[in-house]
Amino acid sequence: MARQLTTTQRLFRGFSSIDQIKPGTEITDIDLVKRDLLNHFFTMRGERVMRPEFGSIIWNLLFEPFNGTTREAIIADVQSIIAQEPRVELDKLDILEFEHGIRLNIAVFYVPFKAFGTFEIEFDRRNRIQHGTQSRLQIAEEI
Repeated sequence: MARQLTTTQRLFRGFSSIDQIKPGTEITDIDLVKRDLLNHFFTMRGERVMRPEFGSIIWNLLFEPFNGTTREAIIADVQSIIAQEPRVELDKLDILEFEHGIRLNIAVFYVPFKAFGTFEIEFDRRNRIQHGTQSRLQIAEEI
């Protein structure tokens, strides 16, 4: 059984101007880890100066037929991105095609917090709209 996260301990600190009311707002811990992952997914591979391997190939696959080859490429990309982030482990991945893009439902385990979390990412081919939301977070019971 899992319990809800209630800790006020801050292991990680950072700043983000994305999705914030006031620019430069501090974010911490799981919110920071999630933001780091979303930044990686929302950056097209080759888009980052001096880091051509950073980013996701999913943007390049949006107009490809959604078949087994495309699905395997998406799975490999998600696994690679998650593996580069030592603070999380991939628990489950669901890939869904919708009318204008691809939706990823990702479940991860936040290692330093012993917490499971899920979030959804949508890649929209109409105008490169991206959405990411966290829907659930729970701490694993200690053994």
